[in-house]
Amino acid sequence: KEFVDRDLYMFVVGPDNIVVAQGADAARVGTDVTTLVDADGFAYGQAIVDTATPEGAWLSYKREDPLTGAIEEKMSWLRLYDGYVFGCGIYAQE
Repeated sequence: KEFVDRDLYMFVVGPDNIVVAQGADAARVGTDVTTLVDADGFAYGQAIVDTATPEGAWLSYKREDPLTGAIEEKMSWLRLYDGYVFGCGIYAQE
């Protein structure tokens, strides 16, 4: 619950690429983020690790929207801090 605010879901990836917090899907805690691939085959988990910067950066990929159950485009803002990636995403609204 601490990682959810309305339709915003925070996630945190540790320096070892393991998910340490996931607001939308607690079952992902303990997962190696570099193994995650979206519906189009895009290795978004590795891209999360590669894209995050101390200043922050956006990354687009597809995920199931927890509110609708549909696969939709998701834009995540990623920040790297002390070896951890902190992310929060929004789903595209049509």
